[in-house]
Amino acid sequence: MKRKDTFRKAIAAALCAACVFSFAACNGTSQDEETSGRNEDPKEVYLDDLPDLDFGGEKINVFYWNTSFLNNELTADGHTGDVVDLAINNRNISVEDRLNVSMNYIPGEIAAEIFMSVARDEILSGSTDYDLIAGAYYEAAKSAQMGVFRDMAGSKYIDLSKKYWNNDYIDQLTLRNKQYMLVGDLSLSGVKSAATMTFDVELFEKTFGPIDEFYDLVLSGDGDKGGWTYDLLSDYSRRAYVDLNGNAQRDNGDQYGFEVKHSSSIFDVMTYSSGVSFSHRDDNGDPVIDVKNEKVYDFFSNFYKMFRENMGIRISGADEDDSDTTVRDVFSFGTMQDLVDMRANERDFGVTPYPKYYADDTQYHASTAPYTFSVPVTVTDDRAEMIGAVLECMASEGGRLCVPAYYEIALKDKYTRDDVSIDMLDIIHDGATTDFISAYSECLGGIGHFVGHLISYEEPNLASWYAAKEGMVNAKLAELLEAYDKNTAED
Repeated sequence: MKRKDTFRKAIAAALCAACVFSFAACNGTSQDEETSGRNEDPKEVYLDDLPDLDFGGEKINVFYWNTSFLNNELTADGHTGDVVDLAINNRNISVEDRLNVSMNYIPGEIAAEIFMSVARDEILSGSTDYDLIAGAYYEAAKSAQMGVFRDMAGSKYIDLSKKYWNNDYIDQLTLRNKQYMLVGDLSLSGVKSAATMTFDVELFEKTFGPIDEFYDLVLSGDGDKGGWTYDLLSDYSRRAYVDLNGNAQRDNGDQYGFEVKHSSSIFDVMTYSSGVSFSHRDDNGDPVIDVKNEKVYDFFSNFYKMFRENMGIRISGADEDDSDTTVRDVFSFGTMQDLVDMRANERDFGVTPYPKYYADDTQYHASTAPYTFSVPVTVTDDRAEMIGAVLECMASEGGRLCVPAYYEIALKDKYTRDDVSIDMLDIIHDGATTDFISAYSECLGGIGHFVGHLISYEEPNLASWYAAKEGMVNAKLAELLEAYDKNTAED
């Protein structure tokens, strides 16, 4: 099996550090005492190239959207015994120690749109209470056009060439060459929400045979053509169908390749994890909605047929009773955080990325929905440089400490059941992505959800449907770009 060298060295270092910290804490010994006398320079394990910086103990106020899903993303109690909590706590300590700053996290425990409107109103009123705003990407996208954030493109200390930044996502969020929203390993939200496929090992082996060959198939497409594709998923699902109750009807008592609920967001996740592009940038770097072309029509036609004509794939009713927990689906599609919900599952399961649509694609893709980090315009120029260093350090330390803890310890030891799953998680992390029409869907009249809408409501003709929507969508895009020009002209 081919295995990727992504965070391997950092993971090893982080695990050693975590073990030392945990052992020392349990024995009442300080970390300094445990490591005293060693010749290693601790900076050798850092992922960033930040110089030695001292900001004199300045307080950094971070206003963040706090929900049950994102709880403990930015702050955590390091004494719970949970390794992820410990890693998050250690990340914060490291950022403070390395830069001599004091991180002050201010939770906004309200709905996403209310959280962002509160932040936006305070910034527009001239408030200097916040140095960073961490919120839902779709709400941040709506706020960016109102001129409330600073452009961080070219920030002195931010190095977007580093792996702990999600450049693909940042590029999709960037408009008029201005970077108002940064995405990366600053928090685990991008990891937790990344598209992740699982399969029931018992059902898979009963239906298709040993899983090793399947893993080999998936890994063969990592960095190369072929591998796990939607054509293969469709074939596997067709072969997986079994009329378990013998009533000659496709119903919820049968075995399927997989099921998706009517109008589920999983349609969107599958769409934007396919590797198909629904927008592009023109010569000026401006987005162009690219739905009306043969590649998209081909994708949608095949996707529609897969869901509507494949007997091994079922769209269940939105209100269907879920009380029967009998496992009858070989594959399940969701996000990485769903693995946490499976931790008590006594059945073995495996993990892979979502399939590719194009067989000649050399990368797997994972739609994700992360926090975005933005700097208010009320942050003065002299502080903005410091905030850039804080963002770089948060992302670096998140990649060094938090991501390895979430993957190598939490997922491997508690949730997943085989070593290959760690390689799969690396692939998913490296493929985290979005498309402009998904990230800005709420600014574009909801166009980002078109695939799931048409499939759920059995509308097979994308061309005619989009013809009725195209004028509205392009008008919304023009309004978005005009707002950028009007409200951000002085950046």
